[in-house]
Amino acid sequence: MRKLIVILAAIVVAIQVNAQAPCQNDPMYAGYPPGICNPGLPNAFSNQAFYHVYQLVTDTNLIYNQNSVSVIGERICDIVIPGIPTEWVAAGNYNDPNGYWLNGGTSFNRTSVQGCIIISINQGTLLNALGGNDSITLPIQIYIDAWVIGNPTPSMPTWLSTIGPPPCGASIVYYDTLKVYRLTGLDEGKGNAGFIVDGNYPNPFSGSTQINYTTLKEEPIAFTVYDVVGKMVYQQNYHSNTGTNSITFNAEGLSFGMYTYTLSNGMYAYTRKLLIQQ
Repeated sequence: MRKLIVILAAIVVAIQVNAQAPCQNDPMYAGYPPGICNPGLPNAFSNQAFYHVYQLVTDTNLIYNQNSVSVIGERICDIVIPGIPTEWVAAGNYNDPNGYWLNGGTSFNRTSVQGCIIISINQGTLLNALGGNDSITLPIQIYIDAWVIGNPTPSMPTWLSTIGPPPCGASIVYYDTLKVYRLTGLDEGKGNAGFIVDGNYPNPFSGSTQINYTTLKEEPIAFTVYDVVGKMVYQQNYHSNTGTNSITFNAEGLSFGMYTYTLSNGMYAYTRKLLIQQ
């Protein structure tokens, strides 16, 4: 994920941005360098809404117009996905009641804070985005507004969004991509081009569970497990045989709770829930 400070001349599509959100900071990213800590979105599928939590560490200093500026705080300005309507929703867990992440420290001795950003996309929007395609890749641009003061300029605390064209002016921008798959098969009550996933048993489980699936040919299969904040916790590639296949997933080392897993043959994919219990 690249980070740039830009003057945003035009916004193709904007999304609603909420000041507060029920996402939590992941302690594993404490001490990470400034920026978005977990780029690389999990795949989205047409049979369900998409939900992901980005983990972020705020900047403390930036270079703007060849001057060093101190960052007092940051906030979400916008998230742009060209051609996608405003059903895309983002929200941040700001630590300041005025609606931003407030850095620690003073003057040019600021300290970063952690934050998180929710990306939530409803199912109808995913279907409309797919159109007649089996899969698409969507570019995502995340604009982060910074509250800065410089020496000598700007001499007063200033939001970068007020410098340059609205709505985001001069801003920090991060780039990512989202791959969306059309999901058919058991989730829609019909076959899926010879690729069928029967689910996992037992579920809930402790220790291990078995996922059975059927293919009509030998082909590579990708198996991925995500936690509730969308972080990938396990990934393994397999080569299927013609007919019925099974994967034994050992949850050793994972915390108790809800997870999702995705099984994909590159053209089609299934996402299911699994629950690890004591």
